[in-house]
Amino acid sequence: MSRIHKILFSIILLGFVLRIIVVFYSPDHFVFSDSVSYNQIAHNILSGTGFHQTQTLQAVRPPLYSSFLALIYLLNTNILTIKILQTVIGCFSIFLVFILAKKLLRNSNAALIAAFLFAVDPLQIAFCSLVLTETWFCFLFLCSLLLLFETRESSNSKNAVLLGCLCGIGSLFRTVLLPFVAFVGIFWMCSKRSQWRLVIVFWISTFIIMTPWIIRNAVVFGDFVPTTTKTGVNLYEALGPNATGGPRMLIMKLPSGYSSLNEIQRDKFLRKKTWEFLKENPFSPLYLAIVKFFRLWNIGFNDLKLRNLRYVNYAIMLFSCGLYICFFYGLLFLQKKNRFYLLLPILYVSLIHMIFLGSIRYRVPVLACLDIIAAIAIHRIFLQFTKIQNYIGE
Repeated sequence: MSRIHKILFSIILLGFVLRIIVVFYSPDHFVFSDSVSYNQIAHNILSGTGFHQTQTLQAVRPPLYSSFLALIYLLNTNILTIKILQTVIGCFSIFLVFILAKKLLRNSNAALIAAFLFAVDPLQIAFCSLVLTETWFCFLFLCSLLLLFETRESSNSKNAVLLGCLCGIGSLFRTVLLPFVAFVGIFWMCSKRSQWRLVIVFWISTFIIMTPWIIRNAVVFGDFVPTTTKTGVNLYEALGPNATGGPRMLIMKLPSGYSSLNEIQRDKFLRKKTWEFLKENPFSPLYLAIVKFFRLWNIGFNDLKLRNLRYVNYAIMLFSCGLYICFFYGLLFLQKKNRFYLLLPILYVSLIHMIFLGSIRYRVPVLACLDIIAAIAIHRIFLQFTKIQNYIGE
């Protein structure tokens, strides 16, 4: 085993130990309402009644994370097993960060630094211990970035098919990946016009993977629902009357007539009401976009209750400050060809959550991109420090 492999193994082992410690000290109940929703759907899958939360919420969540939970429950295991498996997935992500960084930077030492940053990131560690999609989605997103690199650099149509399949699977974990497929495809065609056929193959493959879910929703609703029926309520929460930029689902006052509608009608109704409000208040989204941006990239928790977890919050704040400083320094030395792979995901997540809610939770999938850019800066600083030491020694 080479020196690089030994160090990488040590980093992954460190990441595993940190994650497993948090897992065993984490609450043995669901912390977030989203977890309760996924759990209910999982039990409904096992009971044979389908991919719904209740009889009136038939497509409130994309199906795959709940299917993962259902598989765990089928084996007569519990929440702890879910968290341990997510810890393993998180460790695979550490390895993927190293591979992606090595391919982009062509420097094993800088890639090790990126993997180390990802391994010790408090947010990455924390989400392994929560029954939420973040850990799985981060893993799938990193796989997608690796395949995107391989596809663009090799112009291989088979890779484009695999990339589309992976993005289709990822979209059925988290709906936010589906707009990214369109977003990255457009930039891809603009940057490499000769590869437009690959982009089309990529888009078609994504759609094919999602087709069974789309057909299921067409049968249930008689309408086109590619992912979920939550878009309307999410938009109304994020941009409607009294929007704050943060979550307010539990206290949000819904328009009159909403409760008498069915699921698909509610979705369309709230989209319409959101649009009507925005036409009457055209400057409201601009202010909210700024608030959401700072909520997304806040160095610590936004929620006052979570800030009571002082030591956790201090760890996130300390790590985030160091990461951001190194990230901005690393930008000065980021090669032009790597901007597509590292800055585009960051730009997308920032833009999408300047429309929808802003929370530090939503930056988790793209933190690896920041880690890789920050690793450039840390590696350069280390080299300069070594040179100074050598000069003094002489």
